[in-house]
Amino acid sequence: AVTLMRILRELALKGKTIMMSIHQPSSQIFQSFDQLILLADAKTIFMGKPSNALDYFATLGHHAPLQYNPADFIMNLVNQDNGIREELKEAYVQNKSSNNLQYSTEGRKYLIDEPNGKEIELINKYPINLMSNKNESKWPIGFFAQTWVLFSRNWILTSKSQFTKLNCIQAV
Repeated sequence: AVTLMRILRELALKGKTIMMSIHQPSSQIFQSFDQLILLADAKTIFMGKPSNALDYFATLGHHAPLQYNPADFIMNLVNQDNGIREELKEAYVQNKSSNNLQYSTEGRKYLIDEPNGKEIELINKYPINLMSNKNESKWPIGFFAQTWVLFSRNWILTSKSQFTKLNCIQAV
């Protein structure tokens, strides 16, 4: 599995689109991820760097035991039946809203218009480069290229099906 992850990383660094779902990865594989999206009931509960996941859950009052596999801790946390999933989903929505306010230009204007010590501290903590280049992309491959890769791959898979051909003929 580690070798496969290394090969996929090399492909991604060459600009290839890699999408995958991994259930309960080892700690070594977990730490090799660039970005992590954790879902509970098809809702996002965390999005960011894997190294930040345990700190994020700790801020919500869920501390991982020392020397414990982070992926196992998160899976155990999410699979509890005592309402933790709902709490995590709500916390993510709340944190996303407050982060969007801090990072957005409109949020900065609001914080500047109503200054007090805490707001000024937030402004200084989360600086925004208003002169940033809008043409810079944070992804090596654009949205349409990624969509085309996924569409063409899906087309190849579905075009092999006899029923797909029959459905196309029936539609005409």
